[in-house]
Amino acid sequence: NFNSWKPVAQINHNTKIKKLAEYVMDKYGEPTVIGIQEFITGGGKYLDALVDAFDGKYYVVTPPSFDYRSHKRSLITVTLLNKSVVERYEVIDIGSCLPNRTAYVKAYIGGEPWFIMNCYMVQTANFTGKADWYISQRQEQKNDLWSEIMSELTSQKDARMVALGDFQESSDSSHIKALGEMGYKEVTAGFPTVHNNFFDEKNIDHILLSKKAWDDFNPVGFALDGNVIDEISDHSLLVIMPA
Repeated sequence: NFNSWKPVAQINHNTKIKKLAEYVMDKYGEPTVIGIQEFITGGGKYLDALVDAFDGKYYVVTPPSFDYRSHKRSLITVTLLNKSVVERYEVIDIGSCLPNRTAYVKAYIGGEPWFIMNCYMVQTANFTGKADWYISQRQEQKNDLWSEIMSELTSQKDARMVALGDFQESSDSSHIKALGEMGYKEVTAGFPTVHNNFFDEKNIDHILLSKKAWDDFNPVGFALDGNVIDEISDHSLLVIMPA
């Protein structure tokens, strides 16, 4: 989570992008997939900055039905795909009720298809000072978005499916539990991923793999990296490593 809403780090967007890229590449090399939530595009200029910060080594994927050029300050999800690993990819539009919050692709790696969904769920933890109509609308939006996501993850549960992002719910929530019953697994279940006033020490960020994705990826290690807390975000970086 890039923490563009009420940012904890008082630095400009370009500097923040560069710090993230430098930290990730210095510590983790060139990950195959990088999922970013709560990102502001600036009409496209900050997407260009992402490309440059990661030395042009990544495809930059945004939600297909959202016009980020007109909505320069809206928060979106962005998925980076490593060009040296991903042979090609197709952007999938699931007709989201909130089109800025889901970036979804079918990426071909080693000739095999991998479905990768990056989600930024609607926040309903803090309604301080909000009107009843606003609270009702947000709760309805969250329910609708979860419904769309669960439908897609159910239909692709037997494929190589990876669902990652800020889901605003812990591993013991009804939705994450339901995905577990379908066969989805996460290495970081139960570990705290965020530190702020509303989700203090809760694990609301997840990387969930379907059974086939888990078996093929074979995760043998993970990092719950809190070194970026307050420097870039109020969320830790989640990283999983294959065998």
